[in-house]
Amino acid sequence: MGGQHPRCLRPDPRPQHRRRARPRAVGDRRVGVLVPHKETLVDLQRHRRYIGRLTPMSGMKANLVNSRRVTTVHNLLAGSKKKVKGTGNQIQYGTALVKKSTLRINGSDNIIVLGDRSRLAGVKITIQGDNHTLVIGPDVRMNNLEIAFEDSGCEISIGEATTIDGGHVAAAEPGSRITIGSGCMFSRGIHIVTTDSHSILDQETRDRINPARDVEIGDHVWVGSFAKILKGAVLHSGCIIGLGAVVTGVVDSNTVVAGNPSRVVKRNVDWSRARI
Repeated sequence: MGGQHPRCLRPDPRPQHRRRARPRAVGDRRVGVLVPHKETLVDLQRHRRYIGRLTPMSGMKANLVNSRRVTTVHNLLAGSKKKVKGTGNQIQYGTALVKKSTLRINGSDNIIVLGDRSRLAGVKITIQGDNHTLVIGPDVRMNNLEIAFEDSGCEISIGEATTIDGGHVAAAEPGSRITIGSGCMFSRGIHIVTTDSHSILDQETRDRINPARDVEIGDHVWVGSFAKILKGAVLHSGCIIGLGAVVTGVVDSNTVVAGNPSRVVKRNVDWSRARI
């Protein structure tokens, strides 16, 4: 061998270069440690002051913003499908994971809050207008869901540990809100809206008679496949919505409703995700 190193032990003559870390984008499972660029830190204090002026759900937003970084949409969604027009659009995030999803914004000062450990897959978020707010709580799971905003000042909030397996959720007309509680279970094909999208007019006065109305869903609500929850619906905690039901009014707690229009089929019930 003549004192030479075996071929497998010879030092590599090529210069060694230290690989630089790539920016971590939404598709990366390590998205929770993404560090905002310096220019986004300037917007942080202004953004927190804006959060403090919001009255609906302000407590939830304040708790979330204290534990997560704030960045611009462009920085967080680097490498993902996005189309953003406008200024002041920001995302608050922690250890959320977003994959195979799409974000389109045409407006300014819109806010998206992603709770810790939330998982979004195949989700399409479309925002048209200004000052909309989307709050997704911790441990939420979403698959193949469309979330849409129109006009201005609308809000959609989804509580902790809620799961949604697909459908369409839309808040439109100024100031309308959709509130979904914690621990809910929504199957596929769910349809939740605050508006009829078009105007119905009184023939004599020409006044509009179908304004938007908020949708409120309590905690621990089970919604079956292809159910439609329309404007003005109020679903109290613990209720069950049957497959394909159309809900336009109030559903009492621990009640099962089904049909079109929905009607009560059973009372004094509860439900569990487990097959006991």
